[in-house]
Amino acid sequence: QDVARHFIQRWNHLKTEKLRYNSKYTFLVPKAYSKTFNPERKSLLKGVTPAQCQVLRSCSTWSAGQDLTEFSIMQALVNTIAAAEHYIYIENQFFISYVKTGDNIIFSDVKNDIATALFERVLKAHKSRETFRVYILLPLLPAFEGDIAGDSGSGMRAIMYYQFQSISRGKNSLIYRLEMEGIQDW
Repeated sequence: QDVARHFIQRWNHLKTEKLRYNSKYTFLVPKAYSKTFNPERKSLLKGVTPAQCQVLRSCSTWSAGQDLTEFSIMQALVNTIAAAEHYIYIENQFFISYVKTGDNIIFSDVKNDIATALFERVLKAHKSRETFRVYILLPLLPAFEGDIAGDSGSGMRAIMYYQFQSISRGKNSLIYRLEMEGIQDW
């Protein structure tokens, strides 16, 4: 139900923003779900293994038309990073996050705390003399259409700039801040 409602919310927001006058694409309306289990559907479950799943999302004004930002993905990542014992593996389309602890914080519109959580976890491991690894896998180029060197590549170049600022080139980048703490063997 939650996944369906999330899809409907995103679809209707996109319809409102970009396809308002296009009758080919209609608004979606959530269906009412019964709280009781339908025994006729039990046959669909034969031979399956139950599994637990956690669905997370992030939504805000620009992505779903809601004023209150919902950021359960970031909260789950921060909690997972803090609880990690040996390593963190992040595979994502983008990595834009700044370390936001200490005295030399530069103001930023970047609101997520992923780099801060990574910084704190690596620092904790370093002080405890534990082996701890961080793997961040990103595509070579952001998946935007256009020529990176031409006028149509400005979005790609902006994303790459902020990713470099987040990982290694900025004063609040993960690597710069680790080096300021004396961690050289990253």
